[in-house]
Amino acid sequence: MHTFEVWNKAGELVAGGYGVATGAGFSAESQFSRESNASRIGMTVLNWHLAKWGYRFNDGKLIAPLWRNMGFREIPRRAYLRHLAMAVRLPGKSGRWQVEADLVTVSHWQPADHPAG
Repeated sequence: MHTFEVWNKAGELVAGGYGVATGAGFSAESQFSRESNASRIGMTVLNWHLAKWGYRFNDGKLIAPLWRNMGFREIPRRAYLRHLAMAVRLPGKSGRWQVEADLVTVSHWQPADHPAG
């Protein structure tokens, strides 16, 4: 289980979420946002890290507008199960996750820079 948090300049928690890592697969379970675009920032930083660490996918469950705008796409269940079967056999990042990049680095990232599979 891993969480992400987004704090504003005033030191207030403005967005966050959590998910479950299973091998090299990640399933985002829930998120919240109290300020416009704050959850988008959190999800972008999370996905940058997942790609960097070799995760095969981030399963966002249902595709909401935020997810679709961020490039998530629906795949057939059979394809998802194949991706999941492969991901659980691969190592994930163990231990406590830490931020490994600044926002400028992440803001220049395109998913093709670090394909997730």
